[in-house]
Parts: sequence; structure tokens; C-alpha cells
Amino acid sequence: MKRFILTITLTVMLAAGMTFAIGIPKQMSYQGILSSPSGTPLEDSTVSVEFRIYNAPAGGNSVWAETLSVTTDNQGRFNVTLGLINPIEDTVFRQPERYLSLNVESDGELPRTKLVSMGYSNRVSTVDGAKGGSVTGEIVVVGSGPDDVLVLGVSDPNVALELRSGTAGGNPFIDFVNDAAEDNDARIQLNGENGLVISVDSSLTIPTGKVGIGTSTPGSFPSIEFARLEIADEDGLNSDFTLRVAGTSGSAGQNFAKSRGTLSSPTIVQDGNLLGNILFMGYDGSNFETAAWIRSSVNGTPGTGDMPGRLQFLTTADGSATPSVRMSINNAGNVGIGTASPAYKLEVSGPVMMEDASTPSASAGHSGVYSSGGELFALDDAGNSTQLSPHDTTTGEWIFYSKNIKTGRVVKVDMERLVRKVEELTGETFLMESWEK
Repeated sequence: MKRFILTITLTVMLAAGMTFAIGIPKQMSYQGILSSPSGTPLEDSTVSVEFRIYNAPAGGNSVWAETLSVTTDNQGRFNVTLGLINPIEDTVFRQPERYLSLNVESDGELPRTKLVSMGYSNRVSTVDGAKGGSVTGEIVVVGSGPDDVLVLGVSDPNVALELRSGTAGGNPFIDFVNDAAEDNDARIQLNGENGLVISVDSSLTIPTGKVGIGTSTPGSFPSIEFARLEIADEDGLNSDFTLRVAGTSGSAGQNFAKSRGTLSSPTIVQDGNLLGNILFMGYDGSNFETAAWIRSSVNGTPGTGDMPGRLQFLTTADGSATPSVRMSINNAGNVGIGTASPAYKLEVSGPVMMEDASTPSASAGHSGVYSSGGELFALDDAGNSTQLSPHDTTTGEWIFYSKNIKTGRVVKVDMERLVRKVEELTGETFLMESWEK
């Protein structure tokens, strides 16, 4: 049978352990009356009392404890300050329900008392109207779930803000709202272990600065310091840039758009203006140098609904750092190889060599040349072929060769014997020989 009972007269938080109030002690003031079960006050006595705060009205776990010497007056009343020995941290009141218990002279725990709003003043329920001041230490904002929390000033000095989800595998998010409907106009959400998802109603804008993916210092190397977006990777296995679409219409695209004037007030471009570049660069030990270059420019006088263009391919020769135009396609569709200004559908500046291939098929309105056995042949649209390089593919002798696809006749003339016979008949000299090594 218990020797003591407790009558509570007043429990109030005088200066609860607010980590957000500099210099305030983490303590509670507690008053009560100790008496015997018959109601006789415990007068002018000093007893040992163990105080505990639990997370449940019965059972549960103790979240704070302290033993103090309590002195009663002539009516059994006592007044103590809890937290003198073991400060009451604000984390004690992190959850909504807490219960205080007393054990006098190890006589057994007296019925627990629920701590209500006054006892929770160390964890402010609202800061409406608050002005000025500073906050020191960790601040935890508890959500609807016991572990749905927003933490400011966590113990890690490198972490300023931490957002946690109370649901296993949950993905906490931050919403940004800018309209009366209070629907989220933008959201930043954790995507499991796959990073972040940023979703917006209309557009995502980065007004200034640079963006780095795989690097914290985008545009820091010479020759690429003007890059606004840099995707970096150590081995090149994770630096691809992909545009992916789906559906029955439309396709992925990359646009290069150029104007004169300003971004807000563009004006018409002019002949020769560069419209876009794709550069392939390599590091030479000091700088990133251009090895190859694809560029497009205006090629003519533009106007409304009229934008003549040119596409050029450039490479850099060994021993040089300056790319040169190797192939050009102008506004007329003329292709130049070795020339930047082709006047014909195909214009080549420099030697052209052909590799042996099977005889091409004839096509109406088409003719061409091909190589077979190391010799050059011409093919007309009927399929007739004529050897242009006058050498027998077997003997190497000087010949004329032609095949008529309609008649099936093949004409092969030994040109040297023919000329010598003409010389013999006419007495003239037509054949002049020399040998070169």
C-alpha cells in the first residue's frame, strides 16, 4: 500500500528548454501537495522524489528522468524546478502527448499526469506575429506523420535544410504556389534513389549563371568558359544528351535560332551570319582545341518566309589548330568537296579516286562512272558501258572497250596495233612512245 498521494496545485513551464532562445534554461516549475492516503499532509519534511516524463499514460518509454530532494511546508506543499540536474531538451516534447510521473521515496509510481499546453511552451505551436530575433540550434517542423518533418539546422554543419518522409519509400516534396487556387505551380520532389523531379506548370527558367551536370564548376576550362550548360563524366558512359518523344506524330529536335538585335526585340539576320555550331574538341594539355566543326550560316539575302542557308563541315589538319572547310552545301543544293563555293551539283577540288565495285544497274535519265578491275568505266542510262581508262585489265595493253547492252556486242580494239597499221598505210607517224618509271 502506497504511503503517499499527490495533489497537483499548479504545473507551469517557466523557461522551457528552447534551443531557439539564447541563454534560457531548459527547466520546468512544478508545485503539488504530498499527503498520506488518509489525507494527512506530509508536513515540514524532506523526501527523495524521482520525476519522469513518459510518451504514454501507462507503459511506454521514459523520455526524461531526474531525482530531486523535495521539501514540504506545514501544509505538505512543495515547489520544485525540474531540469536542474538533467536539462529538459526541447526534443522531449517532439511528439504531441507527454505524461509526468512521481515516485516518492521509491514507494512506487504515482498516477501519471498529462502535460498540456503550458508544458509544451518549449515547442511553440504558432509564431504568428513574431518579429526579429534569431534562432539557434535545430528546428524541427512535424508533419501529419510522426516522421514527416522539416529540419532546419541539423547536426551536420554542411546541411542547412533536411526534408524527411514518414512513409517507407516515400518521396517528400516542396510545392511552390502563386495563385488563389492554391494548386502547386511548381514542385521539387525526391524520386526514390534516382535523384530529383522538378515539375512546373509552364516553364523553368534559369536567368543567369551556369548549370553543371556531373561537375560543380561548369565552364571553368579554357576554350569552354562560355558554356552555360556543361555535362561532365569521367569515362564518357554517362554524358550522353538524349531527346526522346513518343506518339504518332512529331519527332525529337534540336533547334539553333539566331537573330540580330536583342532577345526581346530581334531583327532580321544578314547574309553570312553564323546560325549554329557543333564543335568536337580535344584537350591538348593546355586548352580544348577544335578537331572538327559543323556549322550553318545564312547564304543569300533573307526576307519574310525566305531563309537561304549553307551547311559546312570542317576538320583540322595534323600539325594545325585551325579547322578548314572540307565540304560545303550551299542554298542551291550544290555540294563542294575541297571548295567552299561549289558552282555545280558536285564540285571537287583535288584528285578523286574510286574503289572497285560491281557494275551498277542502269536507270533511265541517269549515267555515271564506276571502277572495275582498277579501270574506269562510263555507264549510260541504257546500261551501255565504255572503258575510259584504255588498258586491258589482263595484259595492260592500250585498248578501246565498249559493251552494247541492247545488242550484246562487245567491241575491244587493240589501239596500238590499229595506230601502227594506219602509220603503215599512210606513211605518217601517229604513235610517239616513251617509258617512265
